[in-house]
Amino acid sequence: MANVADLLTAQIETQARVLYRQFIDGAWRDFSAADVAARAARWQAAFRREGFQPGDRIAIGLRNGVAWVALDLAALAARLVVVPLYVDDNADNQAYCLADSDARLVVVETTRMAGALTCAGVEAARILCLRPDEGTSPRAVEDFLPRDAAPFAVEPTGGRRSPPSATRRARSVGRRA
Repeated sequence: MANVADLLTAQIETQARVLYRQFIDGAWRDFSAADVAARAARWQAAFRREGFQPGDRIAIGLRNGVAWVALDLAALAARLVVVPLYVDDNADNQAYCLADSDARLVVVETTRMAGALTCAGVEAARILCLRPDEGTSPRAVEDFLPRDAAPFAVEPTGGRRSPPSATRRARSVGRRA
């Protein structure tokens, strides 16, 4: 197994296995590997549509949840580089991280986070918001993602090998699954 995205691919057919559990709207909700893969596939389709290439960077400023998991797995499978942003950090620190990251896309949790980043100098066109307030300007994730997408797939590496330490970690994750 090359990476965590490969592990997800191997688990897609296991419908009974809960891959992720999240407390949403007052109740626990279970997500199978197929559920997560379907969400990740929508991100992959958007990455292809926008012309993302392996090595391109995206920044994720989301709380732990299925949206973050799906986006992170899609980026990993597409060989993109993820720039993590702490959701509770101040906008100036986040903007500082983004200035040196060359992230083409910034996905944040709320309109407040999007507005703070814009005020700190981050180009608004690069920002997507998971939960935008009604009638506000940040582009919504749901408006960015296609409704339908091809099945989740891990992009081929083009013959390059993973560093040995990454391969050892991936095997270790596979044994625990």
